[in-house]
Amino acid sequence: MNRTVCGVAIGIALGIGALPVWSQANSSSRSLLKGAAVEYLYPEQVTVSADLIGEAVDLMKDNLPCTVLFFNERPVDISLPTFVFLEVTASEPGVRGDTSGNVQKPATVETGAEVMVPLFIRIGDLIKIDTRSHEYVERVNKT
Repeated sequence: MNRTVCGVAIGIALGIGALPVWSQANSSSRSLLKGAAVEYLYPEQVTVSADLIGEAVDLMKDNLPCTVLFFNERPVDISLPTFVFLEVTASEPGVRGDTSGNVQKPATVETGAEVMVPLFIRIGDLIKIDTRSHEYVERVNKT
């Protein structure tokens, strides 16, 4: 039986951490699992596949803090913040009188992503978006 044995989990959110990983079958074969806090920049020294990021890739903008998990110096997982704050750059005006239920309309944000928002959202508004579900959370005051 060839199983990989790992010790305790890494506290990645605390910054950079490392954990040795080894195989019971070959105790001399060691790898390193490492987490690092990074920021999303153009260009960045670490290249991460869009497939690894998933659907939230279109919500990423410069200086977005992320946590990347590395295995043998290769990125294997990425965690984005739960919420991002993005400006609405395009949206049709809401139709007056169309207020039955939770009526929403599409809006484009500064990264090019399209998000469904309530009718009162306008171009220039700053909105909070959940990166896990791609959903509008609330309008945010610009400071």
